[in-house]
Amino acid sequence: MRQCQLSTVAISLLLMSCASGPTEQQSPRRLILDGTPFTVPYNELASWVCRDFEHGGDILVELGSFFSPEVGMVGFVLYDGSSSGETAHYQREGLHHRWDWGPSGNDYAFVIKSDGSGLYYDFSRASKGKPSEIYKCTRR
Repeated sequence: MRQCQLSTVAISLLLMSCASGPTEQQSPRRLILDGTPFTVPYNELASWVCRDFEHGGDILVELGSFFSPEVGMVGFVLYDGSSSGETAHYQREGLHHRWDWGPSGNDYAFVIKSDGSGLYYDFSRASKGKPSEIYKCTRR
């Protein structure tokens, strides 16, 4: 069932990227989500880059969401500062942004609080109350 939903999302993203042209100020963003490459105009997505909370440094994870009504509440998680990652369920909870993903759809979660703190939860290994890791995130 999850693979079917991801395929539907992938098709929607692909159609959206073909129908949209690049923005005047920035070139389109190229992403590889669930193994499928996409080209998405910058004005159709929002993303946050997250670094080590204490030391900063390189981008460790990037999370984002799409603005298109056809896609709905779909977001993405990119790993290790790359353009490659997975689709995720995105939602706004008050002032916080939240992404859920994994084989069953909720194995992992990432919450960005209003102060820019990024809380990563690995529900396959940790208790549901404590984050596994904490990051400092900024809007890209």
